[in-house]
Amino acid sequence: MNHGHGKGTDRASEFEKKGSSADRRPLFDAYDERGSCERSLLDSLLQRFAPGDIAIERDGKEVQATTALTAEAEVARKQQSGAELEPSNYQGQSTSQDSRKVTLTYDRRRFTRYKVPLGVVLRQSDDAPLYVSASDASAGGCYVETILPLPRGTKLSLIIWLESNKLSATGIVRASDPGVGMGIEFLSMKPAETAQLERFLQSQLPSNEAISDFADGNFLPELEPRIQADHTHKQSGFSLIELLIVVAIILIIASISIPNLLRARISANEASAASSVRTTNTAQVSFYSTYPAQGYSTGATGMSALGPPAITGCPASGPVVTAACLIDWNLSQATTVAKNKSGFYFAIGSASGAAPFTQYTVGGSAAAFNQTGVRGFCSNEDGVIHANPSWNAAPQTTNTVCASAAWPQLQ
Repeated sequence: MNHGHGKGTDRASEFEKKGSSADRRPLFDAYDERGSCERSLLDSLLQRFAPGDIAIERDGKEVQATTALTAEAEVARKQQSGAELEPSNYQGQSTSQDSRKVTLTYDRRRFTRYKVPLGVVLRQSDDAPLYVSASDASAGGCYVETILPLPRGTKLSLIIWLESNKLSATGIVRASDPGVGMGIEFLSMKPAETAQLERFLQSQLPSNEAISDFADGNFLPELEPRIQADHTHKQSGFSLIELLIVVAIILIIASISIPNLLRARISANEASAASSVRTTNTAQVSFYSTYPAQGYSTGATGMSALGPPAITGCPASGPVVTAACLIDWNLSQATTVAKNKSGFYFAIGSASGAAPFTQYTVGGSAAAFNQTGVRGFCSNEDGVIHANPSWNAAPQTTNTVCASAAWPQLQ
């Protein structure tokens, strides 16, 4: 888009600019000149070109001009050039060549631009108001984020909200970036409100952090491609370092808590095993008195004989010597590692050779040593429970061993 603003004749003449690169590759771009242009903005070039000659055509006549500098818009990737044409006496004469000097001038902004978001209400003549957000602003204008920006040159009335205060101004669209936003220059604002806006912008940045006009100071303010929609938007999420720190903390907590949880589980399993041995002792007393000819329940079927015949419980016909229904199903079946009850399994032995069995020893061992339990438990007909502090073997069912010093009484 090319614009020329000047004074002289009222008639707008159509020109065509061409041929300015070092290798003389043709560049074509139409622009308007009204009389003698004071400033012509030439952009949308196909390639960057070095200082050199520009040929300008008008009505088939060629006018020579010289440009001093061109610039490449950094973000938009568009070639742009600002040119100021000195007044000449060219008024459409029939001469084939006129000499014109093109001098690039670059004015700095009058106001510093700040990365401060503002609420802005735009209105174009009698149209409905448009509520937008300015990503950055200065006392002389602002950049509004919108997917559908208005064309350049559109005049607007603005209401700018400074927290609970509002300022009124008129403005004109100076830059239009489709899909991104548009730059608006304030045309009229009361001096007091301009000063108020400047103070507000400065107060929002304690460090007075302003957006620098340009890195190298060579661009016209109007040529800056302000396609930076994320000026005030920080990226969300966590960095890799933050994630690693979180993972490290989780691992540290896990290394402390997991052993404690495992120890608590072992303690609970061992308490349950001691209770199961005590329950077996009580059941043996009942079994002995109910079936005196059998005596105590011992051997491979010693535990199962104390329980019900099935998981459903005692049958309607009542208990029998092989299923006395004195302990629960789970305990009566916990005779192997695979069928453990709360991490322990049990067995019953006897020193008596035949019925009636007048002695027995019930023992319990951890199904997984140092995981479900550490200690071993045993007891006999006297009802005293003994514990070995570190037992990694089958349940102890020998009476003399259970009563030895290696198996002290459980306190």
